[in-house]
Amino acid sequence: GFLGGAAAFLVAFVAPVCAGGGLPELNSFLNGGASDHMFSLKAFMVRVFGLVLATSAGFPIGREGPTITMGGNIGYGIVHLLAVPHMRRWINMDASS
Repeated sequence: GFLGGAAAFLVAFVAPVCAGGGLPELNSFLNGGASDHMFSLKAFMVRVFGLVLATSAGFPIGREGPTITMGGNIGYGIVHLLAVPHMRRWINMDASS
């Protein structure tokens, strides 16, 4: 139906990094691997709306993996919002001395 098609469209054309549950990518990032735009706002929104649409369409999907990945995305965003400006200032002060 329409809901499943909309979810597939979002994942296929807007943010392909959202395909799948995201737990292997999250584990890779936590172990030092590169994250290919996994923590962007666009990927977060596609994951949220795709999960809602796919669940509403009645697809037999697990919502645990995407929910954990969305939590990681929120945590990543909070750290970058609150801590990165202070870290940059700290690094600049250390580099100037």
